[in-house]
Amino acid sequence: MATDPSGGRAAGGANAVPRRRRPPLHPLLVTVPIGCWAATLVFDIASRYAAVPATFTRGAIWLLGIGLASAVVAALPGFVDAMPIGSGTPAHRLTLAHMGLAIGAVVLYAVAYVLQVSAPAGRPVPVALVVFAAANLVVLAAAGYAGGVLAHRHGVAMTGSSPVGER
Repeated sequence: MATDPSGGRAAGGANAVPRRRRPPLHPLLVTVPIGCWAATLVFDIASRYAAVPATFTRGAIWLLGIGLASAVVAALPGFVDAMPIGSGTPAHRLTLAHMGLAIGAVVLYAVAYVLQVSAPAGRPVPVALVVFAAANLVVLAAAGYAGGVLAHRHGVAMTGSSPVGER
């Protein structure tokens, strides 16, 4: 059945016929890049203390790559969820901030991937890259917070919520 941005109610008010609404995929899918990138910081730190740092540096590279690929996949339903948001509304402005922070985080993690791949093999991750990974995580957390506000305060992509942009 068709979906609408009003949280499952067709136009017509309280007596409107409920419509089936798809479950929000974006919040589910973003857990993969968030988890990968958070684990990257753990692996970077572990490489500084491990007897065999190469295990953790290789793991961090894999986590960065998986995070980048899964972020692209997670972005697609996020764009779809953002489409019905009315321009000029508080939800629209917050969506732009969320998208800007999220895209910024992806770019930062792409830079981190290139830096990790080009770092000397078999050695601990340099301190500068560990600090960079921590800073990237702060940007990612800000994007996630904005996304949470969109979902829970503005009802974006939430089943049973009021029309997008009214809150």
